Amino acid sequence: MRNLPTYKTLFNNQKYCIVHEAIAKRSFTENHETKPPRKQYSDQLLHFIKQKINLNGPMSVADYMRLTASSPIGGYYSHHGSKIFGEKGDFITAPELTQIFGELVGIWCYYELSYTGHSGEWQLVENGPGTGQLMYDITRTLIQLKATEGSIHLVETSDALLSQQESLLCEHTSQFVDGEPYVRCNVTKNGFPVYWYRSVDDIPAKFSVFISNEFLDALPVNQFKRDDKGKWHEVYVNLDKDDRLCFMLSRSENLHTLGLLPKNIREDLSIKEWEISIDAGTYINQVADSITKFGGFVLIVDYGHNGTRKDLSLRAYKGHQIVHPLENPGQHDITADVNFGYLKSLVKDRTLVFGPIEQREFLAQMGIGLRLQKLLACCKTKEEKENLFKSYEILLSAKGMGERFKMMSVFPKTLGSILSQRKGPAGFAGV
Repeated sequence: MRNLPTYKTLFNNQKYCIVHEAIAKRSFTENHETKPPRKQYSDQLLHFIKQKINLNGPMSVADYMRLTASSPIGGYYSHHGSKIFGEKGDFITAPELTQIFGELVGIWCYYELSYTGHSGEWQLVENGPGTGQLMYDITRTLIQLKATEGSIHLVETSDALLSQQESLLCEHTSQFVDGEPYVRCNVTKNGFPVYWYRSVDDIPAKFSVFISNEFLDALPVNQFKRDDKGKWHEVYVNLDKDDRLCFMLSRSENLHTLGLLPKNIREDLSIKEWEISIDAGTYINQVADSITKFGGFVLIVDYGHNGTRKDLSLRAYKGHQIVHPLENPGQHDITADVNFGYLKSLVKDRTLVFGPIEQREFLAQMGIGLRLQKLLACCKTKEEKENLFKSYEILLSAKGMGERFKMMSVFPKTLGSILSQRKGPAGFAGV
């Protein structure tokens, strides 16, 4: 991947990135690596994983991902949180490309809120807020629309990322809080109360708008392969004869193959490989329960498929380059495609689900072309215009994020009549 350049001021103190088409490479389909990594450096987390395997036996891919992401002794997000985004990091997300993305999500939140009939206080919740740029652009948009009765609730497990989010969103630094469901609280620069939590379980049970962007792809997945006799085996992480981490298959069916593989997957003999994220399923069930009981709605943005993928998608990135997932655990971003079809199947009977649709379709319906024209008119140099347009192309193009990224929204069934009259939520018309 080509080098990513630096941020520069664009308009109204917003930031944009000089971009290349290669930025979106993290979301592209890559073959699941089965060979051992070429090299492994000795560090505390790798040593811990090896010890755990020696004591307890091979671990599932999900357990490996969970350790490499959040272990206190060298997890990726625990120790590299503030360094993983942007030019010097490992990947970049849509909000860092251009302010347009966050603005349109903010408009979507406002538009849907106005149709719910809800009045008074409401909560805007984001899981995995990253740098905080998406929430920054959303709140700035809500202020312009005079939607000021909300409060911000961010679910973040990394202290480094939490501090980065607070630095962007707030004027002053807060202190960690004991004895409360939240770990920090503050006020944003534009006046919204903001709270940070370790788990979505800790968020107050109130009317909530749940947003997630490139959150579910980082959650652990269990992986399975079917042999020539039609039997399923789980993929594990083990040690080879040279004491290197390697992938291996369970000798036979186990509790996971028997309990996690759906009937339709077992019966479709054309499917030889399959993966599932139990944590992603837990998240969609939690937010579905919340909006059903207390009101609200959900928007999910991520790269993935509608249950159509028939191979494994696990991959890892370091410095915008693909690396072996087992090489130097905790030092790179491990990701897998989101199975929107699976998520939809979990909540479709008790909620209204729209999508998944391609990101470019959603953004087009939300008026991205008009917003681009307005921002181009504010650019002062040819370079600013070129890079703003490149960001726009990446968000919409098939080679960028336009097709690979999907949008899915979830609403309580009590809004069925209104949504039917509208022919779906904004951005999802006709879905």
